[in-house]
Amino acid sequence: MGPLDRLERLIAGVVENWSARFAGPHGTSLIEIRRGVLEEVKSRIESKGRGEYMFRYHTVAVRIAAADAAGRESCEAAFVEEDSLAKEIRQLLAEARCAPRDLSITVTVEEDPAAASKPFEIRFERKAQPAAAPEPVKARAAKLTVLRGKANTAEGVFDASRINIGRLEEVVSESGGLIRRNALAFDESEATVAREHAYIQRDPKTGDFRLCDYLSGQRGTRVFREGRSIPVPRASGRGVQLHSGDEIHLGEARLRFEIVEK
Repeated sequence: MGPLDRLERLIAGVVENWSARFAGPHGTSLIEIRRGVLEEVKSRIESKGRGEYMFRYHTVAVRIAAADAAGRESCEAAFVEEDSLAKEIRQLLAEARCAPRDLSITVTVEEDPAAASKPFEIRFERKAQPAAAPEPVKARAAKLTVLRGKANTAEGVFDASRINIGRLEEVVSESGGLIRRNALAFDESEATVAREHAYIQRDPKTGDFRLCDYLSGQRGTRVFREGRSIPVPRASGRGVQLHSGDEIHLGEARLRFEIVEK
C-alpha cells in the first residue's frame, strides 16, 4: 500500500470514527467539514518521487464558519477543543512523512451568515525564504602595457578605483597649482596625447572597468576590440566598458588593457 492510499484510509477512518459519535443533520455537517479540511490539506502534499513527499507550507490556518451561536459552540467542541482537528492534520502529514518541524496550525470558529455556502476556508502560508547573499565582487586590478609611445612605465598593474592617463605625471595650471596626477603618464614629446586625456574607472559594485575620455580635444580616444574600432564619447563620464585584451588608442599612443584577478 502506497503513502497516498494510507492517507485515504486515514481520512476514511477519521470520518468513520466521527460518524459513530455524531448523528443527525448537524452531526453530518461537522463530519463533512472535517473530511473537507483533511482532503484539502492532503491535496497540498506533493510527490518528490521514489515514494517521498513534501509539504511546502509552514502555516495552516483553518477558519470554520458557524451560522449562529449554537452552531459556533458545536463547532468549537468538535474542532477546537483538545486541538482535535489540528492533531488530525498533523497525523495526516506525519503519515506522509512530510510534516515541517516548525509547522503552525490554528483552528478558529466564527459566526458567519454565509456558513451554509462556505462552511470553512484554509489559508496556507510558506515561510519567507532569506534572500540569497550577493556574491562578493572579485578583487580586480588593471594591467596596462604601452604598445606605442614613451611613458613613465612600459607595463604596470594599477589597483586604484580611478586611473588617470595623460601626458606628464603632474598637470599644473598656469599659476603653478596642481590640477591632477596621471598614474600612467606619457612623455612630453607625445604631442598627440592630451595632458588630461582619459581615465579608467573601476565600478565598486561589479568590479568592471570603463574607459572615459576627459579632455582629449580633437585627438580623441578609441578602443580596438576583435578588429572593431569603438569610439569613446568625448568629455563624457559614460565611457566604454573595457574587456581584457582591449587595445586603447589615445591619439597615436597605444595601450593594451588586461584585467588582473587579485
